[in-house]
Amino acid sequence: MRKQRNMVEWLRDGVGNRVDDPEQIVEILRGYFQNLFNATTNLRMDRALEAIDTKITSDLNDNLCAPFTEIEVTKTLAQMHTSKAPVPMIVNFEKSELSFSGGINQEKGEDLATTIVLRRVDKQTIYLGLPASVGRSKKEIFQALIDHVTKKLKTWKARTL
Repeated sequence: MRKQRNMVEWLRDGVGNRVDDPEQIVEILRGYFQNLFNATTNLRMDRALEAIDTKITSDLNDNLCAPFTEIEVTKTLAQMHTSKAPVPMIVNFEKSELSFSGGINQEKGEDLATTIVLRRVDKQTIYLGLPASVGRSKKEIFQALIDHVTKKLKTWKARTL
């Protein structure tokens, strides 16, 4: 048994006449959607937006868009759970680097690097003592680490293993 398909049997045209000819129905639908998505159609967006209750006032919006102050950052960090932000946070600025993905505006990246006083690099090479990005040749990249661990293991006596 086949399932019955939903079909449009008739529509009313722009004047209100009932149309049941399939070709005319197609034309009515085509015209409707062309007008619906036409850029020149008056959507009365202002009226639609007026009907929506405003939750953020202009003063609140200005406050939210304002730059962060040092006091706000300090308060926020103090409110974080200890597992989220290790305390005390000590940053070694001489060893730290800052890199950005391609989607970040260069000028904004430079401003941020200057603000937090970190050296900006195009690509981080080391993170926590290990290569930050590993390509195809993993053996070559990790060879120094393997050599170091192997050397350490050779100095151990068999009974301590």
